[in-house]
Amino acid sequence: MLQERMMITCMLVVSFRVNMMAQWSEDAVKPAARWGARIAVLALRSQTRLAPSSHEVIYSLAASNDSLRIDQVVETLATMPKPLSCKALLRGSRVVLDCNTLVDKQFVEHVRSAGERAARDWAMVVREVCGADPDPKVLVASAQDAAIIPFSGVQQFMRDYHMAHSLGWQAIEPKLLPEGVCGLFAVGPPHEVHVNLRHPSSRVGRSLH
Repeated sequence: MLQERMMITCMLVVSFRVNMMAQWSEDAVKPAARWGARIAVLALRSQTRLAPSSHEVIYSLAASNDSLRIDQVVETLATMPKPLSCKALLRGSRVVLDCNTLVDKQFVEHVRSAGERAARDWAMVVREVCGADPDPKVLVASAQDAAIIPFSGVQQFMRDYHMAHSLGWQAIEPKLLPEGVCGLFAVGPPHEVHVNLRHPSSRVGRSLH
């Protein structure tokens, strides 16, 4: 029953994120930075192991106790100086994010260099699967949440964020993906990525590790 709820929640969230993506695409202010921040929130929420829910998750930033919606958190992270070092904890049912700008020049260079290498390496994988589209849409999913994101946002996340997480490309049958999406990245805690997807017309789920 829990697995069924997780899969249904994932499908509902994907539908919602498509609408939010359309809204962001009309805003000329650093869309890739917002998408990178969206993945950061996905990765950070997975650290807390908060159970999947159809209700909106409440977030806070460590510097304040204000209750924030996910779009407000994403906007805040997107506008902060980069790169950011982040971690998350669960306080009751609230996800508290602690993100700080890295200032050590040598470490910043290391984070930037590692991020650029990862972005280039994944670009080759995505190009092979998704074809000539210069910025294909991919599904980024954790066990709790999911979002459809342009691949440029995935690359931005790799460049801008330093945190404990796993991010991996998952081979998957195209029919299990939402329309217009060419691939799946699974995100989660380090060495622990688990995503359940189900085709809307099927009762059979697929488990990805």
